[in-house]
Amino acid sequence: MWAHSKNRFGVRHRIEDHLLGTAKLARLFASPFGLGELAWWTGLVHDGGKCWQAWQDKLLLVEPTNGRVGLDHKSFGVQLARRHGLLPVEFAVAGHHGGLTNRGQVDGLFGEDAAAEERLRSGPWADAEKRLRVALPEMFSQVPALPVEFEESAERLTREFLLRFLFSCLVDADVLDTKAHVEGGKPRVGSDLDAPALLDRFLTRRADSLRQREPGAMDSHRQRLFDAAMAAASRKPGIFRLTAPTGTAKTIAAAGFALQHAASHGKRRVIVAVPFITITEQNAAVYRDLLDPDDPDAERVVLEHHSHVEVSDTDPTSEHHSWRRLASENWDAPFVVTTTVQLFESLFGRTQSRMRKLHRIADSVLVLDEVQALPHHLLPQVVDALRILTQRFGVTVVLSSATQPAVRALGPLKTLEVHEILPDPESFFAECQRVQYRWRLDPKPTLVDMVKEAVTHQQALMVVNTVRDARTAFLHAREVVTDLEWSGCVGFECQSGVGEEAVE
Repeated sequence: MWAHSKNRFGVRHRIEDHLLGTAKLARLFASPFGLGELAWWTGLVHDGGKCWQAWQDKLLLVEPTNGRVGLDHKSFGVQLARRHGLLPVEFAVAGHHGGLTNRGQVDGLFGEDAAAEERLRSGPWADAEKRLRVALPEMFSQVPALPVEFEESAERLTREFLLRFLFSCLVDADVLDTKAHVEGGKPRVGSDLDAPALLDRFLTRRADSLRQREPGAMDSHRQRLFDAAMAAASRKPGIFRLTAPTGTAKTIAAAGFALQHAASHGKRRVIVAVPFITITEQNAAVYRDLLDPDDPDAERVVLEHHSHVEVSDTDPTSEHHSWRRLASENWDAPFVVTTTVQLFESLFGRTQSRMRKLHRIADSVLVLDEVQALPHHLLPQVVDALRILTQRFGVTVVLSSATQPAVRALGPLKTLEVHEILPDPESFFAECQRVQYRWRLDPKPTLVDMVKEAVTHQQALMVVNTVRDARTAFLHAREVVTDLEWSGCVGFECQSGVGEEAVE
């Protein structure tokens, strides 16, 4: 019996190998959050319907053209799960190709009651079960019990996230085992975070970088913040706030906390999520310098994943494009830098491609940078998800910002302790004050007035509202400086609600 047609080496995929391989991987992925045996059985039954003789015949028929079989194979695993009262397995198996769906559509896999009963007793699934009882007897003799957390009395949101993580384990294991058959190799499963080794590399490179740069007025403040982060990292896992002004190196301090905390508590991964792609790119570059190995042939540590990253296998300029492509599909990397869009689409989505990487979040350190930029109308849902991740999936969350949103005022976090990484952040803000504010309202200066003032300084930043204003300011500045000694260029960058444009 076959699960997949011939690969490029002319070898078909035996159904026993695929079901056992998927089950083994799913158990590995789900073990960190205690659903290993349920995930194993889910993987074991997910493609059991392929043992139906009509499905086997159609596979061989379409094999020469690489066509689709087009016959149902999911509902066998669904009905077997229903027979044993394993509701979450029903949902996971029913959605392992098209995505998680609702109760009605899962029930629809059975058809009318009378027809469903007949199909189970003497139809194709009776044929499949007869074959599987010989090929994989453990499918019927080692059925797991339903964990108590899935019972109706348990919190509904916890049950939903447990189902989501179970689904993530199944689809990732299924894809990896299938891909290994297609490529004629073994499933690619990367190593978890070696936090002690990476922490040592991080601290060494940070110290080297500090020695090579000129001292600055903010150095003592940045060191104080970094020391506070490293000291706080030994505290028990939970929710932390990193509150400090812009320019105090929160990016470095957050990474130091995450690596030290992971080393102290055995966390498997660090995930940094940022709302803006430009900042994501900047942070990823900093972390690559501090964490990636010197050997260009060694596997990378830092995965940068967002919509602007090119991960095509045909990119000849990228030495590690294949690793990046594969790791981006399921975040199988020790240190992930991504966007909050990628993170929350995985947490709240329903499709296979979005949710494959979800199980990697378990037992990790999750840094939410620039957390004030999260959509305010979604904060209650986001905060509730963070609560579940912390309480049930062993995630330590770091909320990093100079302007923290009042998440502790929201219901989900009212009963949870939130730790401040930097004691007394208010006094730290006062110590780091570098800017004087002057409101010029009477008379109100024009754009031309501000340009004339700006060009008298060696360095100045002007922030305007539109691309048109930026262009006008640049053109006027070019006229103003024609009579001055000038080297270099004047640059104006405009950020608007619809994108970014630079005029130089």
